[in-house]
Amino acid sequence: MFSESSDFSNYKSPMQQMYKRLIAVAGAQSDIFQELIGELNIGIYCFNKEGKFVYANEKIQQISGYSEQDLLQRHFFDIIHPEDQQIVKERGMKRVNTGEGIISYTLRLIAKDGSVRYTRISADRIILDGETYVLGFSFDATKQALIEQELETSKKKLTQETTFLDELINASPEAIVITDAYHIIKRINPAFTELYGYSTQEAVGKNINTLIAKNEELTEAENISEQIVNGKRQSKDSIRYHKNGNKIHVSILGAPVYIKKELVAVYGIYRDISSRYKYQEDILKSQQEMAMLMKNMPGIIYKCSYDESWTMRYLSSGCEYLTGYKPEELIDNRVAAFVDLILEADREPLKNLIDNTINQNMPWEAIYRIHTRHRGIIWVREVGHSVKNDSGEIEYLEGFISDYTEQHKAYAYKNVLFEISDLTIQATSPAELYHGIHRRLDKVMDTRNFFIALYDGEKDSIRLVYLADEKDSFGEYPAGKTLTGYLIKQGKSLLTDEEQILKLQDIGEVDMVGSPCESWLGVPLQIDHEIIGAIVVQSYEKGFRFTLEDQQLLEFVSEHVAIAIQRINYEEDLKRAKEQAEESDTLKSSFLANMSHEIRSPMNAILGFAELLKESDLEPELAEEYLNIVIKRSKDLMVLIDEIIDLSKIDAGIFKLNNSDILVNDLLKELHAFYQLEKKKREREQLDIRLNLPQEYNNTVMHIDVPRLNQVFNNLVINAMKFTKEGYIEIGYTIKKNVISFYVHDTGIGIPKDKQSIIFERFRQADESHTREYQGTGLGLSITKAILEKMGGRIWVESMPQKGSTFHFSLPLEETLFFPNKPENNIQEQFTTKSEGIPHSDILILVAEDDITNYRFLETLLKIKKLRCLHATDGERVLEIIKNKPVTLILMDIRMPNMDGLEATRELRKQGYDIPIIAQTANAMSDDRQLALDAGCTDYLAKPIRKEQLFKLLEKYL
Repeated sequence: MFSESSDFSNYKSPMQQMYKRLIAVAGAQSDIFQELIGELNIGIYCFNKEGKFVYANEKIQQISGYSEQDLLQRHFFDIIHPEDQQIVKERGMKRVNTGEGIISYTLRLIAKDGSVRYTRISADRIILDGETYVLGFSFDATKQALIEQELETSKKKLTQETTFLDELINASPEAIVITDAYHIIKRINPAFTELYGYSTQEAVGKNINTLIAKNEELTEAENISEQIVNGKRQSKDSIRYHKNGNKIHVSILGAPVYIKKELVAVYGIYRDISSRYKYQEDILKSQQEMAMLMKNMPGIIYKCSYDESWTMRYLSSGCEYLTGYKPEELIDNRVAAFVDLILEADREPLKNLIDNTINQNMPWEAIYRIHTRHRGIIWVREVGHSVKNDSGEIEYLEGFISDYTEQHKAYAYKNVLFEISDLTIQATSPAELYHGIHRRLDKVMDTRNFFIALYDGEKDSIRLVYLADEKDSFGEYPAGKTLTGYLIKQGKSLLTDEEQILKLQDIGEVDMVGSPCESWLGVPLQIDHEIIGAIVVQSYEKGFRFTLEDQQLLEFVSEHVAIAIQRINYEEDLKRAKEQAEESDTLKSSFLANMSHEIRSPMNAILGFAELLKESDLEPELAEEYLNIVIKRSKDLMVLIDEIIDLSKIDAGIFKLNNSDILVNDLLKELHAFYQLEKKKREREQLDIRLNLPQEYNNTVMHIDVPRLNQVFNNLVINAMKFTKEGYIEIGYTIKKNVISFYVHDTGIGIPKDKQSIIFERFRQADESHTREYQGTGLGLSITKAILEKMGGRIWVESMPQKGSTFHFSLPLEETLFFPNKPENNIQEQFTTKSEGIPHSDILILVAEDDITNYRFLETLLKIKKLRCLHATDGERVLEIIKNKPVTLILMDIRMPNMDGLEATRELRKQGYDIPIIAQTANAMSDDRQLALDAGCTDYLAKPIRKEQLFKLLEKYL
């Protein structure tokens, strides 16, 4: 068996010697034997009859882990597992010793590293050189043995699990069903029978879905089964039905069962959750009720850490309503810390309060302010307590925060209203009142931007008498289309915001003045139904809005402010009135003394020269001189009386205007001609009376009371003549934006600056001394000012001593009567219509006058014009004469016995007579002119009648 050519000269060890002897035994087949052993990877070992190893090849060394030297020092039983040594003795050694043949079995070895190795051995007894040995072959069977062990273990386990599963299924309190891929029931457990009422015989072989599902649940059940068959595990709460038809709420768990990737079954587990469902329904209902309660609760339930920022760990849904922040934005300080919402001024007091109450192991109650995202600053009330662990350490704080704004406002409003009511009584000046109101309102509302405005209706302007504003600063400005002006003109409170203000701007109702605001609240100040101003608060803060409560508070305050302003004004008026009364006493005393002088001086001349005229032996030239003096001084006295009458009319409130149309340039030309004559009479011939008329306005027409306008010019020009000895006086005008501005400039003595403000006051003159050079009543300019104001105009003066004065007065010019170019019809023709072609011999004038002296005077004047006249002493006589005589014009006295002139005029017009009737009256204080025109009179003539005025009217109507 072994090759003879093998070289064994190098084998020295016992193993090598044994191997050499084995090769020698093999003889010629030694090479084949050697190769076969190598190919088969077989372990070969040999031990003597004492069991001691004499040979072990490399494979045996690998299996056992022992080296050649280790093995040669050991017996075969040294490496056998203790539990297998008895088997080896009984099966192996006994048979080898008796020579019963080859043995073959598996045993366990203990490797050098202590591990257990399984090996399959075959051994037989051999005799070499007369000695007995055991020769064995070994195969490593560890893997196979382990596999067999695992199979055995698995088999036992499977048997155990099968038994356990059967017991588990049967003992399970949950209903279990096993179906095939077609949903046919293969097995159910007793709990299934108990749940649904079906026995095993009734259920097995049936479709699980049609057995326990109905209606819409059947479709759902079939869908679940299909999902499971397709490999998708299903878990769902649903409804199934008992055998008796009762509805059962169940929780379903279904899953596929695969063996080698092949679906072999489907199991389903059903749990009765009816009680749980009811419990869940009860819980859900409770949760819904609690959620509704929490949602509707006007406040926040909170839980927070006891740290510097009171980090919120829980906030109820009321947080968003109260603060404008969602709970999740404040929890863990994600967007903001709750402590940052607390007003800085309130943080430290609040912290101290909470710390103190915690130290005393007591709950706390606190009222403080917070910034909200959507409502500005509000007041809140907090009640809370600390929660401690078993060690006494604080785990967290919890409590409830509610909106306390209304309660605080009510309390604060009550105090503020009381304080403001008291202030309106106690304040002694507007400044004290305004500042006090602002300071008190700041306690209950945002008044960082606050002002009180007073309205001037004549100028349509607003004056801010008190202002506190973060951005703007104003004094007085036109009301125009400002928001405050809009409020005043609407006459009611206005609560608005930026969006509404922009809408008002878009429709042209307002023009925004100043910085744009987010919220604006204004209420009118009103006294006796007259708007005198407004109180306004505004906010530039984004998202802030004033409330109706704020509006109601301001409305209450406005009533008290208006009353206080009225009271303070009354007090100031009384104070001024007292001062003025004291001054008036002085002025009136001066005025009466002056009046006495002004009246007695002309009367003295009139009476004196009238007495002289009675002398029959006067020379004609001297008589004419005396007569002229009487006439001149009579006119001076008449002017004085007219001024007193005008002043009385103004005081009595019966000063009215009678407007008519007049060409401005024509009027000034007539006045210029009159003043040229007047300067001669006043011996001011060296004065140059100038007229400056802009030619581009040559055809400008004014609708105005012409006599009153003449009176204004007369007062100004005659005054200029009085105070201007040389130089010139210039009259002119300019027009701008439908306002005509007249001026009278002189080069006279001028007026000191400190006297310019008093010359328009009654009884006041620039020189009020008893030694003054220039005489006069001091009424002319005050009457002039009153006339112009009545006409809608104003007057002012510019002057410097010794350099002259310029009196300006402006009047509104109606746009429809402004003609830059000459109109087609001459306006003047409207004023000078005349009856052409009537011979004087055909004109008959009826004079209705009950005073014979006045009649004689009129008769004399008419004779100068060579006109015939008739006399009637009352209205009844007028009607008789008109029926019988061809009267051309009537001079009708208003005050006559029996039937007065107004009644006679109305009767004549009623009868259809269109004769020109000129009313005449001496009652300058009444409104006779308008009464006469309303009765049907054509025109009006005031007594004393001047011949120039009479002749002008006769020329106009004859």
